Amino acid sequence: MKTVALLAMAVAVSCASYGSGLFGSKRDGAPDEDASRHGNRPRVMEVKIGAVLPLSGVVASDGEAALRGLQIAEADINAAGDLPFRVRILPKDGKFEPRESLNAFNLLMSQNVAGMLLIGDNTCQMTKMQVAKREMPTIASMVVTERSVKGNPWMLRCWPPIATSSRIMARHMRKAEKIDRAAVFHIDAMYGLESLKGFTAAFEKAGGTVAARESFPFLASDLRSQIAKLLAARPDGMFVTGFGQGLITAINQLREAGWRGTIFTDTAVIDPRVKKNLASLDGIVFVGNAFDEERAKGGAAADFAAKYRNISGSGTDEVPPQAPFAYTAAKLLVHGLAEARGSKAAVMPSIAAAKFFPSVLGPLSYDGGREISLPLFVKKFGPDGRNVLVDDKLWREP
Repeated sequence: MKTVALLAMAVAVSCASYGSGLFGSKRDGAPDEDASRHGNRPRVMEVKIGAVLPLSGVVASDGEAALRGLQIAEADINAAGDLPFRVRILPKDGKFEPRESLNAFNLLMSQNVAGMLLIGDNTCQMTKMQVAKREMPTIASMVVTERSVKGNPWMLRCWPPIATSSRIMARHMRKAEKIDRAAVFHIDAMYGLESLKGFTAAFEKAGGTVAARESFPFLASDLRSQIAKLLAARPDGMFVTGFGQGLITAINQLREAGWRGTIFTDTAVIDPRVKKNLASLDGIVFVGNAFDEERAKGGAAADFAAKYRNISGSGTDEVPPQAPFAYTAAKLLVHGLAEARGSKAAVMPSIAAAKFFPSVLGPLSYDGGREISLPLFVKKFGPDGRNVLVDDKLWREP
């Protein structure tokens, strides 16, 4: 752990390198410190971090969960007192619309932010060119597709690759469930296409056959035609991948059409909003993060869950995945800003060099390809709707 003195020097260098716009000379509205009381200690700096996230629109609940995670991160970082600056996260609503996301990004850029958090794939796709052009240290979270970050040296993602989850599930279906012929029902978006590609490659590599594949729109209403084609292929396993209302409709109408087998899916199904709107949680197996397991150990994850319950006012133990991922993204970005010692170009390499970074999601690292690696487990729903661990080893396999 670097000493406060070293970090103070880093901020001083940062002010010179970035200019006072990124690391303001002192906290807004704060009086100059009394030199007789504080000696040569530096004035309190304020580091602004922008956050573009969907606080309205069709995935507003996701953005709200992420915002709560960011609010907890800001409070925790400042309360720790181990940095010679304070952090202020400035959230702006991108409305899950590309143009609105770009407008929010540009507005935040005008406020001299030192880094940016992008929540949601629409946000990333519309702003990624500006991220590179402005050379803005950025971390993307919440269902981020590969094309939104690939090749951009100023952006990393704090969300597991979509294909990673689908590959884990493909191996589970073959190894543990002994499924030979699978049908794939995927959302008609880059999310679904990346998931389809990863699942198909892993399932066929393990000796299985993808017998049928169909897609569904995000705002699905009647999927009987696609489901009839899937069932006509007579699969012995059904993999459904998507998010939001489309995922809810796909799973519910599969059951209505008579599919009685297990439905295998991905991380999005653990979102409380999705769970609440499913006709039944029986027979659903999914890939989830390690937050539940970390919370059971106590420590930072349990503390985060208690704070999330208080700030959300939900009165339940449910924590949407968007919240701990946004929290972790904020922690990573601040880590990179501190480690960079004033070099703007060193922020992203500092984050990418992280190995076993402690987080509420378990230890995470970035590999040689700047891709995040963190624990992902196969789970199912218990009789009370709680997540039950099925396998915690498959994620370690290549």
